[in-house]
Amino acid sequence: MVREDNFYWKIFHISIIMKGEYMSKKKAEGYLPNIKPKPEISQIHDKFFKANMSKHEVITDFLQSYLPEQVQKYIDFFSITQLEPRNISRKLKLQEADLLFRLMINGSPCYLLLLMEHKSYQDRHTPIQILRYIIEIWEKEWQEKKKISPILPLVFYQGTKKWKYPQLKTYLPIDFPKEMQIYLPLYEALFYDFSLEENAELKGHKIELELFLRIIRIIYQQDRQVFQREIIEIFRDISHFHPEQMIEYMERTISYFSIVRSEIEDEELLKLAQKAGGEKVMETIWDRMEQRMEQRIAQRVEARWRKIGQQEGRQEGIQEGIQEGRQEGRREGRQEEKLSLARKMKENHFTIEQIIYYTELTEEEILAL
Repeated sequence: MVREDNFYWKIFHISIIMKGEYMSKKKAEGYLPNIKPKPEISQIHDKFFKANMSKHEVITDFLQSYLPEQVQKYIDFFSITQLEPRNISRKLKLQEADLLFRLMINGSPCYLLLLMEHKSYQDRHTPIQILRYIIEIWEKEWQEKKKISPILPLVFYQGTKKWKYPQLKTYLPIDFPKEMQIYLPLYEALFYDFSLEENAELKGHKIELELFLRIIRIIYQQDRQVFQREIIEIFRDISHFHPEQMIEYMERTISYFSIVRSEIEDEELLKLAQKAGGEKVMETIWDRMEQRMEQRIAQRVEARWRKIGQQEGRQEGIQEGIQEGRQEGRREGRQEEKLSLARKMKENHFTIEQIIYYTELTEEEILAL
């Protein structure tokens, strides 16, 4: 449980109260709209996809779970390396979420091109877009007098409605002879539909991939009860991670839900996180903040006393001075935080008793502000 007697927790607690009252007041006065700022949703999907699928363990797990067995047997999964497209060719400008990897297939260097689609409509240009990427890579290799590298294209789709992906050959005339297709620059992409409507079975050997796939599907769920139930389960699974990984995943996931599902208030998401054991996350975050604050104070004071000791040549007093300086710095820093918080609370018309409880200042100190 979160430590209620912790001064920094009290600061966090009272700041939430003050922020909530301020926002409610401004909304009532008509200064603020009743909706959260909404950035470009496509960018949020792109960043969330890239943050997850660019990780070596996640993309490897995805390929091992979803590629056909006849393809997997030729791939050296240890050789998978993410590439910066501009390092391949200046003309190769992938979309924000599209990823390019280098890997060995049957002993030969190849590329893996992973495109992410999340449009509300079925984009008929995607097959041509992939072909353009392939040509740009091959053109660069041809100019450098290299053998052209095989390129494995994958299309990853998330959305509400399922999508029957159109392979390039589907745009040919219906009566075009199949025997002639081998003479055309056609290719087929591996397509994976993770839409809410498709509701395909989710695979994965590791929890990171499974969580990611569950999140990008449930994000479109409009049934509020189903959505909340799934979110609690996701948060509960995240709470079992190692502290550093847990905080990273929890922050990223809450941010993703908060922006994409703008009709859901942040307070509701935080309550769902608490139901799933989110107190552990909050306590860990504040412990880390305290540690960093203590370290910064100690470093500043130690540097100051070391400089004084060097200038005056009093080597024998440095260690004692450092210790005294640390204690003095901590006291001064905490006292200033208390005074700053008390000023804000007075401005927001908190009672003297409330200010004393949250800041631990004396009545005389508060009245003197």
